[in-house]
Amino acid sequence: MNEHSIIKKALVFAIALAMILSILPAVLHSANATTISNQLSSQGTVNPLSKVDPSLLNSTGIERILVLGTGSSLDLKNGMGVMGVYPIGKYFIASGFSTASQIKELAKNSNILRIVPDVKLNYSQPKNIESQAIQPDLYQARNILGVNQAYNAFGVNGTGVNVAIVDTGTFFGNPNLQNSIARDSSGRPVYMDAD
Repeated sequence: MNEHSIIKKALVFAIALAMILSILPAVLHSANATTISNQLSSQGTVNPLSKVDPSLLNSTGIERILVLGTGSSLDLKNGMGVMGVYPIGKYFIASGFSTASQIKELAKNSNILRIVPDVKLNYSQPKNIESQAIQPDLYQARNILGVNQAYNAFGVNGTGVNVAIVDTGTFFGNPNLQNSIARDSSGRPVYMDAD
């Protein structure tokens, strides 16, 4: 795994963690630090639309959303197209897509705590990507394999040597290829596997 890939993964993790941390206080605490369950018992009901980011309420078309919830993520199956569910203790975050009307219906579910838009992450690229590239080091293979020592000891440099690549075919015993095998009319595989 190269350094650029590690940085991207760390950035995605940091952004996801920041989103979770920014959502949880709003969900778990009201303005006077009482929990939603206390609000329910003292006020009777909470407006379901207060769980939804205002930008989603009047949207047109299909929106990418993140849903914070408790209990079973199966509660989402009729309210959104689920692309992924990420459990976090007794909570979960689901990513997917939904329309404004479906979002409003989804907000009525008592297990749904917050619905926010899913934003596209734009990774910044280095200004000079060539300067960030891993330098080639294939020339080191000569030292690692002892080629220079063999040449010095025996005077052999590969002149007159022919190299052939012998590919014996595909290993059809691989379970991932079972549905890709040509078969005759009786269902027997039609191939010759020399391995």
